[in-house]
Amino acid sequence: MKGISKELYNRFISLDYEEEVPNLKRKNLLSSYWTKWYEISENKFHSIIWKSINEAKTLGDLVITTGTLHLALRILKVLKEFNLVSIDNNQLIFSEVLYDNIPEKKELKDISRLDLFKNDKELGQFRATWESSLKRAEIIHKELPISSNIFFCGDDDYTSLALSQYTKRIISVGDIDEELLDDLKKSSSGLNVYSYDVRNETEKELQNQFHAVHCDPIDDGKSLDLWLCRANELLTGKKGDTIFLNISVTRLGNRIVFLQNFLTQLGFYLKDIYKDLSLYKVAEEPYIDALSIKDYIVEMGFTEDTFNKTYISTDMLVFVRQIDRPILLPQEYFEVRRRI
Repeated sequence: MKGISKELYNRFISLDYEEEVPNLKRKNLLSSYWTKWYEISENKFHSIIWKSINEAKTLGDLVITTGTLHLALRILKVLKEFNLVSIDNNQLIFSEVLYDNIPEKKELKDISRLDLFKNDKELGQFRATWESSLKRAEIIHKELPISSNIFFCGDDDYTSLALSQYTKRIISVGDIDEELLDDLKKSSSGLNVYSYDVRNETEKELQNQFHAVHCDPIDDGKSLDLWLCRANELLTGKKGDTIFLNISVTRLGNRIVFLQNFLTQLGFYLKDIYKDLSLYKVAEEPYIDALSIKDYIVEMGFTEDTFNKTYISTDMLVFVRQIDRPILLPQEYFEVRRRI
């Protein structure tokens, strides 16, 4: 993010260590321990600043964003040292340097192309509504600093187009549908598009290149495994990597626990769940016997147009990488945690 220099981050890390470690027991043993378990990564620091300038108007807002009062005050102290924030009548005023290239929130246009294509069962397509794509894009925009690049692992919902309306950032799309890719090229000159098949290992030039991955996979076990493996290949492998995963927790049932375990082993934790965020028109579902279900709905006593007005939903789960390599749990217990 422009305006956040390496010097700014290094100053924050130094101050964070100076103010936290002296409060820990057996300081002489804990410097490396603190760095391994609690030091905030540069990606995380960028994310905190990004969310702060978009959402924090008061000290209370900043405490909610950062998680602790001391961390909020520490970030303010560093920003003030670099003349990047001021306080007027208890309101936080961030420098325009941080806001560079960040436009005010605007009304997004309906530039979807969903009406041009039908879902292709062979390609595993089941498109969400354009309104759903707009909601997804808003969440991604708030979560990711503009310096973070994102890869859409399949994008028949055109969420990439919705996100591209917010501000200039690096957005890449990989899909097996060549017709879709051609249409994305025509629709936006700012998107990088790739022919991409989740059944195959990610090409070397794309591996470990992205800070975030968005996907809306088929939610059977085999497909979920493929999409999550591809996501891990695409991501940088560093702390702060983010997966935006659209699935139905209800339909997964007990498998959601194993999905979380899989990602936990890769260093991720579940940060947010946005329930029923995306809607899909049942009449466009390529995997069901539409005529049979429609007849059954009518037999139940509903009108004939009910089927065409019915939608199913998925939830968006946001996973963030907290640990970037496997760690053997310490052999000695230390009472280590951040101050409130």
